Amino acid sequence: MIPAFTYRRMADIAAWMKLKPHFCDVEEDTLASSAATVRPCINEHTSLIVGVHPIVDLCDIAGLVDLAKETNIPLIFDSVESVYESFDGRKIGCFGAAEVVSLGASKLINGFEGGYVTTNDPTLAERLKALRDFGKQSGKIVVPGGLNARLNEIHATMALAALDGLEEQITQNRERYRAYQRLLAGVKGMRVLEFDENHRPGYKNIVVEVLTAWPLSRDETVRILNAEMILARAYYTPPLHRKEMAYPYVPAELPITDRLAERFILFPCGQLVSTGDISEIVDLLKFMSTNSSSIEARSQQPGYPRT
Repeated sequence: MIPAFTYRRMADIAAWMKLKPHFCDVEEDTLASSAATVRPCINEHTSLIVGVHPIVDLCDIAGLVDLAKETNIPLIFDSVESVYESFDGRKIGCFGAAEVVSLGASKLINGFEGGYVTTNDPTLAERLKALRDFGKQSGKIVVPGGLNARLNEIHATMALAALDGLEEQITQNRERYRAYQRLLAGVKGMRVLEFDENHRPGYKNIVVEVLTAWPLSRDETVRILNAEMILARAYYTPPLHRKEMAYPYVPAELPITDRLAERFILFPCGQLVSTGDISEIVDLLKFMSTNSSSIEARSQQPGYPRT
């Protein structure tokens, strides 16, 4: 059971495990699944619940944990985008049967690639340790299907270096987030998704909702930004239940997910983006808003580039 508003390879991972992806809707105010959106989708074939933290804030941890206990279905969390956050006084990594975190180059902790799994289950921990080392334990093959997934020295060194600068990075992320908040407050029809600062966020991602007051479509807005060399992109479009899949899955009608998939933009962020860059981005948005009529008229002309 996974939300359709998430990482585009998530369903593939389920299929690799010979599971049939079953998509659930998300909450409109969090862009994440919850106990309320997962419960109606559970049936006798449900073998796993995947709670996915969105790239701003957290999913319904408490509700999903209670639902997993009630139904006796294992629960794991995709915590790739929420590695720094806390919930109920505990750091992310303490919940469910396990949590998965990425060390990819675009993540808060950069280990070039790879990732790690956290768990409070000692049996699962021993199994995972064996799986990453060709299935071996004490020199013997104890788990079939093991592979070489050990973190090598170069990756480990990079991840440790990222940890050394983590607090400084988060301080800079917060400054960029505040700049977007402050400057976009003057742009009608654009709303920055806010982090819940009770969770001690890492402020890594900047997601903006395109409201009905904005005069251009989300996709046209992204196209113009990209044409001006601003690396913005539609946030999780298309959602997974609308994506072509070469394996069996459970079809789903997810009206909230479909609606949300047309409304959000991921804006430039990270260490190479300055507050001056953010000011220029917002100035361009103001220009687009002021000149939206002529932009729309030009977009209807033959030969107007669509991509």
